[in-house]
Amino acid sequence: GIAEEKLNAKRRRNAQKVFYRAISKIFQGRCVRSSSDPANQVSDAL
Repeated sequence: GIAEEKLNAKRRRNAQKVFYRAISKIFQGRCVRSSSDPANQVSDAL
C-alpha cells in the first residue's frame, strides 16, 4: 500500500545518505577539496 511505499522511499533515502557519506569519505581520503563537497558531485553524476 501507500504506507509501504513511503517506508521504502524513506529507507532508500537513508541508504543513499549512508552511501554518499561513505563515498565522500573515500573522495576526501584521495584528494581533500574544501571548495566542493564530494557527495554533491556524486549525486550530480547519478
